[in-house]
Amino acid sequence: MINYSNYHEAVIRFHERGFSEDFVLFGNDLLWVQEKTFVTPEDFSIIECHHVDYPRDDKDDLVLFGIMTFCRNVKGILMNHYSFSSVIPGIIIEKLKGMRFY
Repeated sequence: MINYSNYHEAVIRFHERGFSEDFVLFGNDLLWVQEKTFVTPEDFSIIECHHVDYPRDDKDDLVLFGIMTFCRNVKGILMNHYSFSSVIPGIIIEKLKGMRFY
């Protein structure tokens, strides 16, 4: 996991490596924003995970996930904010355990 000082730098690095699509987590599924369609857990994998450091302690952590879909073979970004008091969604924990590296 790479730590970035701001999310702009992280997103630029993802885009340079072909992660051009946007995803949003809805329950256990991902909404593929550009296509306005859902991707089920069986059809995606987390292949990268990066943390954005905030200079102040009152901000939640920002974690960017590199997503690969199997159904259309596209790569994109899922951004999530996490704090010490929030619960990480189960599907994210499950996918991180099975992370595939390319």
